[in-house]
Amino acid sequence: MDSSSKASPYPRIGIVGVGHLGRHHARVASQSSASVGGIFDIDEPRAYQVASELGIRVFSTLDELLDHSDAVVVATPAASHFATARIALEERKHCLVEKPLVTDPVAADTLVSLARRHDLVLAVGHSERFNPALEHADQFIRNPLYVEVTRVAPFPGRGADVDVVKDLMVHDLEIVLHWMGSDPVEMRAVGVALVTDKVDMANVRLEFAHGQVATLTASRASPAPMRVIRVFQRGGYASVDMGTQKIRFVRQTAEGLTTEETVVEGPEPLKAELDDFLEAVRTGARPRVSGEDGARVLRLAHDIVAHIDSRLSRLGASR
Repeated sequence: MDSSSKASPYPRIGIVGVGHLGRHHARVASQSSASVGGIFDIDEPRAYQVASELGIRVFSTLDELLDHSDAVVVATPAASHFATARIALEERKHCLVEKPLVTDPVAADTLVSLARRHDLVLAVGHSERFNPALEHADQFIRNPLYVEVTRVAPFPGRGADVDVVKDLMVHDLEIVLHWMGSDPVEMRAVGVALVTDKVDMANVRLEFAHGQVATLTASRASPAPMRVIRVFQRGGYASVDMGTQKIRFVRQTAEGLTTEETVVEGPEPLKAELDDFLEAVRTGARPRVSGEDGARVLRLAHDIVAHIDSRLSRLGASR
């Protein structure tokens, strides 16, 4: 990071898009150490409503917002992430882009290259990595042999511009890649469209170079939400409920198996994510989920959907 980007310990931050998630980004930013430059949304009534609630400024164009910001949070629909983030990076603004980073791997690589060229922070909003329960469990997890993930929810009526793999499963793909430390060498995937014209339910089996296996299920057409990760490794097992933030550890000791259950409390994941981004902007440190990380996950998500489509094509079926 160059000296000019380190000069102010409190960068001005702008929020692009204040829909369901963006308004929470605006709320968290207004409570942070950053100076909020303002917000921009193509839906002006919505922008003014959020601004009125939080006491922050509305800009009528993206260019005006960028003129009053050192860094931006891009919380627009996924299909517009690339165009918005590219403009911001070209204007030398650090970016925290909501997940998925973009909708295709080539566009992701373009943003990563642009951020590198201008020595800017590019972070991706995989907020589950900041879940207090997952952070606590992370201290226990070493060389996992088998990971099982279930993430299901009722259809939200939003996020349907991408499939469930890029909408929901990306959270867990990022976590699995973080734990495994490498890309998978083998994949099997199935999926179907249920409430949209894209894949709404998917099940994936990933195998890694040293025999580790991860199975992931994601659905946005389930009656009740569930976000659970189970991790098996030599000497123990952990189950993390990311919704209730309850963890169960089962460990092998000299006396036999011991079980420990705890509920972890901590800061709101979105706040911790923003703090991590601001720290990266201030110091030049790598954000916990970088643009490179987001691009890597997107490539895997893209391959999973391609695998599903290929399988359906072979079977003569449609999504």
